[in-house]
Amino acid sequence: MNQGANKHLKKSSQDFWADGPMPFEQKKQIRRLNWPNLGGEISDALNINKGFAYTWVGLTLRPAETIRAYLQEGRHRVLNPAKYFLLVLGIFLFVASNQGYFDMQDFVAFEIDDEATQEAERLTDFGHAFQTYFVKYFSVWSLAFIALTSFLTWLFFRKGPYNFIEHIVLNTYALLHPYWLFMMALLIGNPVAEHGESIYFLCYFVLLTVILKKMSSKRWLTAGFRTLTALLVAVVLMSILVLGLILLYLESQMTPGSPGSLFP
Repeated sequence: MNQGANKHLKKSSQDFWADGPMPFEQKKQIRRLNWPNLGGEISDALNINKGFAYTWVGLTLRPAETIRAYLQEGRHRVLNPAKYFLLVLGIFLFVASNQGYFDMQDFVAFEIDDEATQEAERLTDFGHAFQTYFVKYFSVWSLAFIALTSFLTWLFFRKGPYNFIEHIVLNTYALLHPYWLFMMALLIGNPVAEHGESIYFLCYFVLLTVILKKMSSKRWLTAGFRTLTALLVAVVLMSILVLGLILLYLESQMTPGSPGSLFP
């Protein structure tokens, strides 16, 4: 009986290997080196046909089609939104920190006289609170803003074919990709850097409008209005939340009944 089993296993193994390579191994088609195929060979060598480079070019030239590809059949080619989030935000924080973007000099860089002492102290405290609650947890605020904006865009475009999770994906790409222009503005320096935030938010609005319009088949005016409304509501709500936490932080540093305290 053991001999019969061994013969059966041996025959099965021979039949398996006789069929060729393993099923998960795919042979790459070798193309002839000529001018029509040269571009494809260069793209393969530089890994442009997938991963970060493919995602960056796609989000720049064909954002809606690139995101739709990730949500459907091309997920292996487009960089995962979580990885794109970590990569872009990490580079942005590095560039912004080195360029002094998060410095609070504007809050405290003025002469302090007797009349302005109390106001100066409040501005200084606000600067410390801003560093504590906003800059230190910038990635957390970004995730919260993505979640809030995704809910609003899903709500305003709820008749579209995409669910809330898919709106999180498209909002992640839309929020992060304009950071490249923001970083360029910071690296160029003034006077361009002074308008870095305006450049970012304008590009963010335009990019998100294009994505939602093409993925929902809405008219341009309708898509633009709904996108702008969603962003304004999200910014107002996030500002209230951040400001509330900063005020709570400042209150925790004061003794009850002191000047500026919220509680007697």
